[in-house]
Amino acid sequence: MIDWRLAGGVAPVSRFVRKNCRGCMQMYADGPELNAFSELIIGSSYVVANALGTGFLEKVYENALALELRDRGLVIEQQRAIDVRYRDIIVEHYVAALFVEIAVLY
Repeated sequence: MIDWRLAGGVAPVSRFVRKNCRGCMQMYADGPELNAFSELIIGSSYVVANALGTGFLEKVYENALALELRDRGLVIEQQRAIDVRYRDIIVEHYVAALFVEIAVLY
C-alpha cells in the first residue's frame, strides 16, 4: 500500500488507483486498459534493451526507459520513496526506481 501522506495527504489521480472499503488507496489491477498499459511498458523495455545492449549499470537503463516512456506520453517518477505499511505500521521504506502513472513500480 502506498502512503499518500508523502504527497501532502492527497493521492494523485490515476485511472488505476481507487479507494477500498477502508478508505485506503489501492491499485485496480484488472481490465484490458491495464493490460495494454503493461504491454506498452514491456515493449518500451525491449526497445531500450535492444538499443543499448548489455554491460551498463542499472541507472543507465532506468534513465533510458524513463525517457522512452515519457516520449510515449506516460507520467514517470524516478526514485520515488514509498512507505510500505502492514496493519497501518510502516514495515519498510522502499524506493522504486520507476513509478509509472501512479500504478506500476519498476
